[in-house]
Amino acid sequence: MNHLLLLWEEKPWLVIICSAIIVRLIAVIFAGGYGYEDDHFLVIKPAQGWVQGQDSNNWIVDNYEENTSGRSLLYPGLHYVLFLSLETIGIDNPMVKMLVSRLLHAIFSLLVVVYGYRLTKLLATQNHANFVGLLLATFWMLPQISVRNLVEAVPIPLLMIASYWLIQYERKEKLSSILFWVGILFGICFSFRYQTLFFAGGVGLGYLFTRQWRITVILALSTLVPIILLHGVGDWLATGVPFGKVWYYIDYNIINSTSYFSEPWYTYLLILLGVFIPPVSFFLLFGFFSSYKIHFPVWLGVFIFLLFHSIFPNKQERFIFTIIPHLLVFGYLGWKQFLANSPKWQQYQAFRRGSWVFFWIVNLIMVVIYSSYYNKQARIEGMRYLAEQGDVQAIMLVDLHREVLKPAPLFYLEKEVPVYDFNKGDDINLMQDSLRNLPPEQFPNYVVIMHKRGRDISDTPEQLSPLFPELSYQTTASMSLVDRVRNYFNKSIKLDDWVIYRVESTSSSE
Repeated sequence: MNHLLLLWEEKPWLVIICSAIIVRLIAVIFAGGYGYEDDHFLVIKPAQGWVQGQDSNNWIVDNYEENTSGRSLLYPGLHYVLFLSLETIGIDNPMVKMLVSRLLHAIFSLLVVVYGYRLTKLLATQNHANFVGLLLATFWMLPQISVRNLVEAVPIPLLMIASYWLIQYERKEKLSSILFWVGILFGICFSFRYQTLFFAGGVGLGYLFTRQWRITVILALSTLVPIILLHGVGDWLATGVPFGKVWYYIDYNIINSTSYFSEPWYTYLLILLGVFIPPVSFFLLFGFFSSYKIHFPVWLGVFIFLLFHSIFPNKQERFIFTIIPHLLVFGYLGWKQFLANSPKWQQYQAFRRGSWVFFWIVNLIMVVIYSSYYNKQARIEGMRYLAEQGDVQAIMLVDLHREVLKPAPLFYLEKEVPVYDFNKGDDINLMQDSLRNLPPEQFPNYVVIMHKRGRDISDTPEQLSPLFPELSYQTTASMSLVDRVRNYFNKSIKLDDWVIYRVESTSSSE
């Protein structure tokens, strides 16, 4: 421990970057699976489909009316290039593909640490930069987020670089041409995640409010360059309509603003108070809201991004991942600024020190657990088992206790097969009729029963006997420990073990 403290005193940056690399390598190796439906089924699935010459969800169409996705093609398109390149050199295994993907994402995410550290050094002191650098390197949720295929996470390094460049320009450390490249980064971020326009727009408004007209105009015009190229031209080629995917996305989200989750305006504040580990979370949030004088334009970009998502009814925690590092930077600097100007609060040194000790203890435990978290393990390992059998022609997913089943990640099966759902409320006679009308090669020869821990499913095969008179148990793909804990506390995520049966005989011909 003494050697580590001495190394921190002498070479803090070495400790910061090595810590960042270590926890992200842990995530690369152990954090398999996917975090949310979107980062698999709206990124990995379409990319692999294009490699196989398929476009099952109509991402690229000749007629705009046939378009069924408002998502930008940029991010899944990059994965298409990655997967195609790997297959060209003989790497077909989906687990290896995702390992490479996680590694590339982890390397890219190191830019957040590098530029967050540099940004803090410009805004404050070397000691502040050291602390923030260590925070960005080891904050418990960032390594896991960094290796996921999330459009909410991939703009983070670019936004941090843009923030740093802006302040460098103001300090006369960069030429005026850097403003053009900041706008380019903003435009590319928009194509990854449309909502980042609120961040860029907030920055522009910040310069507008402070009457820095030249910066505002250059940023606005240069931001439009990649947007016009990627969506004015790109969407026209993909859908037949300029900005076709953007308009589809806006229209869809307005219509479905309350279709998924409709939460009160303060939801994200509560989430952040938990994520940042209380009582330090109160320090950081208070610090952020009081830090607008540190650098108003960038602060305003973060604030407007948070404000928009707080107002919009559909709220999911991943939507604000994009600004987590910026909140940490400005939150810490704002808190330190407040302490420097508040002699009364300086009297509570023991409380503050104890709060930070508690923060680092909890954060250390969480970063070890969460960085190695194999997300959706049962689904992935269940598909891997089926892929190893080599004879899957169709699958039936069964859950007699739920009305909606989560889709199966066929990417790990290494081929597309029909997948049928049989759930709570489905009529077994109607399902029997549907199966009877299937061609033999599309009849399910494997059944997967969703097994929630503590629930008896021993009679489920018997209940399915009108469909499948004889089922033979094969294996159970189990959830990871963290999946089980999450499932216990959050019933809405609907994670289960996969109990896999082989269909030995059918009633399709009856």
